[in-house]
Amino acid sequence: PADAAHQVVPVWDDLSQPATIYIDFGNDGTIDDSVTVQNQVTSIDDGATGQADEVGIPERFILAQNYPNPFNPQTTIRFAIPAGYDGAVELAIFDVMGKRIRNLVIASGESHVPAGWQEFVWDGRDDAGNLLASGVYFYRLAAGKRFVQTRKMLLVR
Repeated sequence: PADAAHQVVPVWDDLSQPATIYIDFGNDGTIDDSVTVQNQVTSIDDGATGQADEVGIPERFILAQNYPNPFNPQTTIRFAIPAGYDGAVELAIFDVMGKRIRNLVIASGESHVPAGWQEFVWDGRDDAGNLLASGVYFYRLAAGKRFVQTRKMLLVR
């Protein structure tokens, strides 16, 4: 919620077993992601941003739920690229019919996305700059053949 206080909840593992941490970014009772950690201490940010507290460079690709969702007039999309990956990355927006309506990130070759967390703000417009109607939209992160994930978001005008 927008009026939630910023809170960081530390999680300690006894370091002898891997620990799986389930993350509810929207604080709505739905598990949005999970992280398995081994031999380390990490923390989860349960604050007003609804985002995870990043600790270093992630070891895997992560596509977080956009925030806020539903949104008007804009939303933030966050994703993480693991260390050592320098291949193609594409973040795109699609309508409910599967038509690509906006490319937010396209990187390949020498123009690659650096490892770590990336954040992009989408303003509810298509590639031509037109405001889109209220409705369900999808965003997809693709990293070559190594990772593809799609999430749903709701634009409310």
